[in-house]
Amino acid sequence: MNILHEKFAVVDLETTGLNDGHNGKKADNIIEIGAVKIERGRITEKYSTFVACAEPIPKEITELTGISSKELQGAPTVKEAIKRFCDFSRDCTIVGHNILFDYGFIRYYGKQYGLEFNNDIIDTYLLSRERLQGKVENYKLNTVAKHFGISLNPHRALADAEASAKIFLELTTINGN
Repeated sequence: MNILHEKFAVVDLETTGLNDGHNGKKADNIIEIGAVKIERGRITEKYSTFVACAEPIPKEITELTGISSKELQGAPTVKEAIKRFCDFSRDCTIVGHNILFDYGFIRYYGKQYGLEFNNDIIDTYLLSRERLQGKVENYKLNTVAKHFGISLNPHRALADAEASAKIFLELTTINGN
């Protein structure tokens, strides 16, 4: 992989729960999408949006993220937000920390609205396990960010996406990759 010749969209979602719809049930709601684009080894663009949610945000989610139902009033629908993310990430490899969680939601909601997400994916969690073995106590986003001296305001989509992007850039420069 040559990060100077490829485009990457690093994404993070905040959701109302853990169900991404792979079990055949309706997925929990996406309430925030944050993404940054990496081109030529540099962060070049950002995408961030709240996502409207017809159901009340569970108290524990508001406590974790700081996002309340009131903040989502007037936000784009999930259809609009996913379409914009689809446009943002076109021709990019999708990157994220524990990306299968976020990508499950993206694909579920994309499919609901006729948007196909078949991008290649890279998981910075797995990359961290491979490249930082024995150097950190665990591979959680905040632990890996701290290892690289990256500040983090956890559980907000754009902040987590930016931290993941910086981690990705750090990890892909280890051993000359």
